[in-house]
Amino acid sequence: MTQILILIILVIILIYVTYERRRVLQLIAIGEKLARATVPFRRQLPGASMRIAVVGDSTGVGAGTSAPQYSLAGLLGAKYPQAEVVNVAAISARTWQVIEQIKQLTGHFDLLVINVGGNDNVHFTSYIKLESNIKHVLGLAVRKASQVLLTTPGNVGTVPLLPWALRWIFTLRSRFIRQLFIDAVHATNGNVQFVDLYRDASYDPFALEPTKYYAADLFHPSDAGYADWFSFINKQLDEFEAVN
Repeated sequence: MTQILILIILVIILIYVTYERRRVLQLIAIGEKLARATVPFRRQLPGASMRIAVVGDSTGVGAGTSAPQYSLAGLLGAKYPQAEVVNVAAISARTWQVIEQIKQLTGHFDLLVINVGGNDNVHFTSYIKLESNIKHVLGLAVRKASQVLLTTPGNVGTVPLLPWALRWIFTLRSRFIRQLFIDAVHATNGNVQFVDLYRDASYDPFALEPTKYYAADLFHPSDAGYADWFSFINKQLDEFEAVN
């Protein structure tokens, strides 16, 4: 009887793993198609009164949006129509690659927005390496721009693409990465602003309405998802402007 029960459990596990593998691979293929179709928002404006730089991963590029203007960079451009927008974010970038992105920026910027951490989460970058990399990123950023914003990657454990049985791991890693980012920002003595996009699944709109806030690949944000994230960025920008 025990052997039969074990066999049944193993069969159920095999079916689940097979289903998840097929589902995830299909969604990854959709995500790759979305990424290839994504055009980053950029705006060349010689003599502009303001310069904005966007660095980071696919969320900086705007993967998942229906058009560039709905990405974080596009929404920044709409908020500051007088600004030149330089976007060197890259699909699948991890924190160590953002170091190189910042190094390639030329000139000084009024605002530098960093969107990174999600790929470090799902690819299991070690916390020690991530801590070193994000400190390096912020050290370069504060020398490159008058105002620096660092965002968290949100609660990656709510991402529907990820296997249900493993999401708790990514939620746990999201919490650790969030705290690591907070500590790194505090170490800059006020030179970097932190935009906290992490929310518990019980009230995170990405978890409550995934088909609205995630794109077709169920990994990248949709137009609504980026608009939700930008509301936090916008609030931080307005608060900064109010006291400066």
